[in-house]
Amino acid sequence: MTMYYDKHGYAIVHLQNKHLFDMKGKPVAFIYNKAVYNLRGKLLGYADHGWIRDKHNHAVLYTDNYSGFGPLPPVHYVAPIPCILAVPPVPPIPPIAPIPPVASSNWSVLSADAYFNQ
Repeated sequence: MTMYYDKHGYAIVHLQNKHLFDMKGKPVAFIYNKAVYNLRGKLLGYADHGWIRDKHNHAVLYTDNYSGFGPLPPVHYVAPIPCILAVPPVPPIPPIAPIPPVASSNWSVLSADAYFNQ
């Protein structure tokens, strides 16, 4: 399990297999070929090197094991113990994601909630 934190250092989601779950154990998205999709198959952004980024490749979330180009993450808070995970739905087969833009060193203007609710 990999925990992802926002630009304020709060634990937002964790990755289990290919699904991203919120802190209540509800599936919110999935990762397929380094692209992040909502549960309906809509492209939200990209995931690579410990970063989750928006469609413009601005950072939204990071892990403890981030690497590569990006903003300087804050020291994060201690993550809560994750809840029991809900069974995620079978993800749709997403379309091939476009090639992501060059990684940005900026944080996205989208909050984590806004990112997952696009």
